[in-house]
Amino acid sequence: ITHCAICLKKGSGLHYVPTKRRLLSSKWTLDQTHPVPLCSMRCLALYAGLCQVWEVGMLAPDRLQKIEAMARERCLGPLGDVVAGIGMDRPVSDYSKSDVLSLITAVITAYQSAVVEIGEQVLAREREYFAARGRTHPLDEVPF
Repeated sequence: ITHCAICLKKGSGLHYVPTKRRLLSSKWTLDQTHPVPLCSMRCLALYAGLCQVWEVGMLAPDRLQKIEAMARERCLGPLGDVVAGIGMDRPVSDYSKSDVLSLITAVITAYQSAVVEIGEQVLAREREYFAARGRTHPLDEVPF
């Protein structure tokens, strides 16, 4: 099973092939790397945007790690809500199967939505950055 590179949901068959532009004897060529699995057009657009904005062949690991770290922070509230609903005085070993599943569902849902939301915020800031310099964002340029 392949999982989406953005939100970690089950991949739906969509793939993005990151490319890197390089100059070879006065011609731009594209270096292709391995396809990246994604779950939806929203995640595809987000991944492509994060890759292409700096014209790198793949999403920089440090950049994705920062997004993931911020998304993990946003999971604390939903996690606390579920634990408070179950009961703070109960040890985890006393949780029922439905309690554990509700805990897992809350964290995964919060994480997935946070990764997409943060990624979209990053792209919005990058569009502002390019606009302030009188340039268009690479995603907004016609590719041909």
